[in-house]
Amino acid sequence: MVRCVVADNGVGVDLAKSQSLFQRYARGSRQEMTPGYGLGLYICREIATAHGGEIGVEIAPSGGAAFWFTLPAVD
Repeated sequence: MVRCVVADNGVGVDLAKSQSLFQRYARGSRQEMTPGYGLGLYICREIATAHGGEIGVEIAPSGGAAFWFTLPAVD
């Protein structure tokens, strides 16, 4: 498997909402300030799982988050 990670040191993600972020129409806690329909991470999850991979988020206690996904390595 190949694992890709995108991380930042921003405001972070609420631990209670971390898994629901990958559901259809899910929006973050600052949804009133950010445009969108809540489909981005849902689509990413669908693509990753369709190819046999996984997707998730790791939350840093000091702020920020690391979103990751895995995909099968090609020989």
